[in-house]
Amino acid sequence: MDTMLIQLTNQKAAGLLHELEELHLIKVLEKNNAPFKTKLSDKYKGIISKEQGQNLNEHLKKMRSESKSIDNIKAGLEEMQLFTKGQLQTTSAKDFLNEL
Repeated sequence: MDTMLIQLTNQKAAGLLHELEELHLIKVLEKNNAPFKTKLSDKYKGIISKEQGQNLNEHLKKMRSESKSIDNIKAGLEEMQLFTKGQLQTTSAKDFLNEL
């Protein structure tokens, strides 16, 4: 009898192996329950073209930049609310310039 080490790339394969074992065609010797970590670059290699990948990267950079801008606007609005409630401590322009 030959022994083979098999790496499942699709969870459906586990069910097929179980059915083969029930038919006494194979015997599962050991189950490795630790999930195998596939790098995302390996998992998606060749799915999109290099040009599409570059476009995707540019789009992600733009989205991250916009997200930072939105976060800065939110922080500014929160400071304005604190200021209008008198809860924001500020530095006078004179003191600020003296610190420079």
